[in-house]
Amino acid sequence: YTFRCHPKSKDGQHHLASVNDIAFSPLVPGAFVTGDDEGYATIWDARSRKRLVEFPRYSNSVASLSYNHLGQLLAVASSYTYQEAKE
Repeated sequence: YTFRCHPKSKDGQHHLASVNDIAFSPLVPGAFVTGDDEGYATIWDARSRKRLVEFPRYSNSVASLSYNHLGQLLAVASSYTYQEAKE
């Protein structure tokens, strides 16, 4: 399957948020994290196709994600540049 966007609910209506980056965990097989245009980073389990964790919202879009070489730490880069592209 592919992740093209995150489904979000706002004001009782569903809309989609584009995924800007994806990083696969070197520590947990089948786990990966996605970062979206609305500032959310979400960890997923590929086998069960379920969301495991959604981090608190960042003030800007999640532009980049990266695990350290052991998979113990996750770096999240948040930037306003994706919002500027819409304007």
